[in-house]
Amino acid sequence: MVELNADRVNLAVSRLDGGLYRHARVETRKPALDLAGVLSEIHDNSLDFNLAEGDHMLIRAKREIDTTTLRRLRKITEVLEDDLGIYLGHGKFARMASTAATASSVVAVAIAGWNLVETADALQEAAKKAQSLQAVKEKSFDAFYKSIGLFVVECFLFTTPLNYKTAWKGTRYLNNHYLYRLRSTSTVLYRLTLSEVHYAIRGFTKEALRNVDRLASYLAQMTVKSIEILQEHSDDGVDDMVETIQREVEEFHAFVENTYQIVVPEIELQSVVQEVVKELSGFMDVSSLSPDQVTSGIDI
Repeated sequence: MVELNADRVNLAVSRLDGGLYRHARVETRKPALDLAGVLSEIHDNSLDFNLAEGDHMLIRAKREIDTTTLRRLRKITEVLEDDLGIYLGHGKFARMASTAATASSVVAVAIAGWNLVETADALQEAAKKAQSLQAVKEKSFDAFYKSIGLFVVECFLFTTPLNYKTAWKGTRYLNNHYLYRLRSTSTVLYRLTLSEVHYAIRGFTKEALRNVDRLASYLAQMTVKSIEILQEHSDDGVDDMVETIQREVEEFHAFVENTYQIVVPEIELQSVVQEVVKELSGFMDVSSLSPDQVTSGIDI
């Protein structure tokens, strides 16, 4: 069963790669523009998520997502399923819309969907201004392809958590690379996605973070994962280890308070930082970091 679950997700990823490759290889890139046109028709501006708003955007998105949003997500998934030949679980969005149900985990999908139709609009606008499709700048197509990939991965997380859990644990390099690229697009979406993966793999809910030990473990593991991703995929690795560890712990702590809107227990962030250094020592050289360095400057 584990192999079947992993194979299902890997097949979908392969088809996604093939679909995007087909769009990119066509000399005129007309298929990409045609797909952008269909997606643009779904965009009615009823929701306007600004990634720059950070955690505040997530709070507003959770409040404003309704059956109309769910129907729009169903339509986006149907369009991509038909065009790319992959299953993204449009039926789940249809069922949620018909029963007026909502789920906090749909927030990331909704924001990724909004980002997708925004980049579709931008690509169409760029094509209108250019004298030909060949004259459209590469970055417009790149942004469109990346937004498709982001939306597809969020759909995997939302609609097939057990299958994706298996695949996530088995393809560390690819998933870390995806998360690094997501981080460069939106740090708030990065934190939300990394959290959802964490909950799926660890098998507990957000409410568990009301517990001191669970919260401390969460903050430490999120920070360790972030350091691992930065060290592995950024061009120069982690420049200032002390500052980066402190920042990650503080930002994930604020993320829990602001995004999940739960009353978190008081916690010593210094002890979390120390635990992070301890865990990092298992696969990185952190011998140069003194106890005073790693606990100085923590803003509680």
